[in-house]
This record gives sequence, C-alpha cells and structure tokens, in this order.
Amino acid sequence: MVLAVSGGRDSMAMLHAAGRVARGSVAVVATFDHGTGPAATRAAALVARAAAALGFPVVIGRAPGRGFTEAEWRAMRLEFLSDVARRTDAVVATAHTRDDQVETVLMRVLRDAGARGLAGLYAPGTGVRPLLEVSRAAVAEYVEAIGALWVED
Repeated sequence: MVLAVSGGRDSMAMLHAAGRVARGSVAVVATFDHGTGPAATRAAALVARAAAALGFPVVIGRAPGRGFTEAEWRAMRLEFLSDVARRTDAVVATAHTRDDQVETVLMRVLRDAGARGLAGLYAPGTGVRPLLEVSRAAVAEYVEAIGALWVED
C-alpha cells in the first residue's frame, strides 16, 4: 500500500496502526505539501518524521506554487498519489472513517446524486480505506492512547 498521510489525526492513526499491524503491506508513505505556507510544510515534515520513526520510506509531493483552488489542490494531490502508486505497484490507502462516509452521502443526497454517488466512499475505486468501518471518535481515542502527534487539517 501507499499510505496517503496528510498529518491530520485520522491519517496519522492509520500510519501508526499500519506500523503495528501491517508493516509488510506498506510500500511507502506519501504526503503532499499544498504550498500554502509554513503550516503545510510543518504537516509534511511531521509525516516524514513519524514515517521514518516507524521505518517506512516516505515521499513528499509539493504544489508548484500558491494561489490554487481546493479542486486544483485535490487534483494535484490525486495525481501525485496515483503516480506514487504506479511507481511502487501498490494501491493507495486513505484514512476515511465511518463519519466521512456519512458526510459524503449527506452531501450527495443534497446534490441529487445517483446510486453510485449515494454509495459514497463504498463506491468501487482504485484505493482502499482501512478505517471506513471505524468512527472518528474511536480514531481520536486511539491516537490519544498511543500518544501520536497530528495537525488539525
């Protein structure tokens, strides 16, 4: 797997959990610096330190400058992750939780999405979501219990 780690609580939980129970399944940890300033750079550095401490290789992608929209950043991040997955012959793992699924479905209901849209994060795709059955509250308890550091993202 390519662990897509932003430095936020959920992705840092996934990183630490993978270090404990799925070490051999991780090809690389990938993080993306959106180039929005020192906070984004610190988040990428936090991910790099935590990944290295767990013995994982890490790769950092960077936006080519400032002034992009959320959609443009998302597209750059997805292209970066897809490229890393292709180069490592691995699948991208993201830290979406059960709460993210509920939020996604609700937003899509409000937009009159079709059946595939209403499947939300369960819709077939190219990545995996190992925390999709876990609540955000359980993730918070886990990172507190192990003393993991994270950034608000």
